[in-house]
Amino acid sequence: MCAYNRSVPPSDRKRCPECGFSWTTGIDDAIAMVAESPLLFFQALSVVDPTTPVRADAWSPNEYLWHMVDVLRIGTERLWALRVDPEGGIPSWDENELAKVRRYDELSSKVAMMAYGRAAEDWVAAAEAAPPEARTTHSDLGTISTGEVIRRNAHEAQHHLLDIEQASLGRSDRVFIAHPVTMPDAGPSRADDLSRLFDDYVMVDWSASSHPRTGKDSIWIASGAWYGETLKVSEPANPSTRHAAMVEIDHLVQQSLDDGRRIVIGFDFPFSYPAGTSSLAPAVFGRGPAWRAIWRTLTERVRDEPDNTNNRWEVAESLNRDTGCRLFWGCPANQANEYLGVRDKEIPGLNERGPRPDRLRLTEQRARGVGGAIQTVWKLAYAGSVGSQALLGIPHLERMRARYGSDLSVWPFETGITPESLAESTPVTLVEIWPTIFATDFARHPVRDAAQVLQVVESCAQADTEGTLVEWLSPGVGADMRAQVADEGWILGVT
Repeated sequence: MCAYNRSVPPSDRKRCPECGFSWTTGIDDAIAMVAESPLLFFQALSVVDPTTPVRADAWSPNEYLWHMVDVLRIGTERLWALRVDPEGGIPSWDENELAKVRRYDELSSKVAMMAYGRAAEDWVAAAEAAPPEARTTHSDLGTISTGEVIRRNAHEAQHHLLDIEQASLGRSDRVFIAHPVTMPDAGPSRADDLSRLFDDYVMVDWSASSHPRTGKDSIWIASGAWYGETLKVSEPANPSTRHAAMVEIDHLVQQSLDDGRRIVIGFDFPFSYPAGTSSLAPAVFGRGPAWRAIWRTLTERVRDEPDNTNNRWEVAESLNRDTGCRLFWGCPANQANEYLGVRDKEIPGLNERGPRPDRLRLTEQRARGVGGAIQTVWKLAYAGSVGSQALLGIPHLERMRARYGSDLSVWPFETGITPESLAESTPVTLVEIWPTIFATDFARHPVRDAAQVLQVVESCAQADTEGTLVEWLSPGVGADMRAQVADEGWILGVT
């Protein structure tokens, strides 16, 4: 059963006493919470038994997720009512009775994830279109506003995500956690056993925020270094802007180079686009390897200011326009125009992508079997999107290439995917990561993103010591697909 108290009106309290949701949360922030929730639910469900009740008096994770599907579907209908028929009012519903009728306990958790992703997209579109000042009558609560409907739905998402996360606290035996370390007197040095590929590991959870931001949904940088046979993992850094993050990363890189060490840096956004992208319009992207043409084009077009102000919507619009293809989609309604749409729908005058470039890269197609709900790089906004992160991240990587020259290489474009080529790589290596594929103990840090990059650092360091990191960097790709990988890149750990 749904086990939290919904009887106390939000106006009588400032926060939910169980999950901490603030009833004064801004509407835009509440919408963002729901937009980002599908990936968070997937991450939470990936490490628990979806059929076991989270507590004796509660539903299973799968039942909570199906409940959230219905919460957002009904919420979408209520937001439509506030927009087109506020005089009609909205009835209440009983979540436990609906669960019985729908037989949540017999429904598929995999289908639930698909259904929830779609429900969240529809809900976000309805929330953004609903007039903020609109009010209607609720059969139990009386007069209710657009903001109250949005906050109530966002609260349910946060509350039930917490329910599922609490069920995962007993799974630490499935997660690699580094042993506590003691700082040696000497500084970091190359280990006597030089079989490791790297000495230092830096993993970055990126952000496409348009304003300085810390805490949840911001940039987190985790780093670890070997001291002999002991791995020291530092407290994660949380710079408020992308420019500040690159300063932090440059400091770590320079320190590693000065000490004669090898460093790997992972960023959690796609390093390229599906094969065939650059050949759509050679006049737009220019000549050269596909990934280089794309990196150069984005660096020329993207403007990312020190305060995170950026022009990503304009860049996406211009690439759709200049290629004549509907590549990018997903933007706020006030940014949509004849070349860039809010949803993944055809736009008159623009060609569809066709068989190539596809929605997903080869590595993303493989990753779905490892980590689940991965999103297309063409999607710029809403639940689970990574498109804006790539647009704003790739130019920073291109500038890193210019700064470090022959000391830096980008995997797999410049390193290859064979053990021999990796052994000859440069002191600095950039890799693409997707933290979702690493089983993470979220209890280790109060911010999920920070916990994930800490886990990636430790997992990579452990794999490097065991000799399996080279396998992650050498995915099983047939000769007939290597040209595609050379265009698209690869996600570390997807084999």
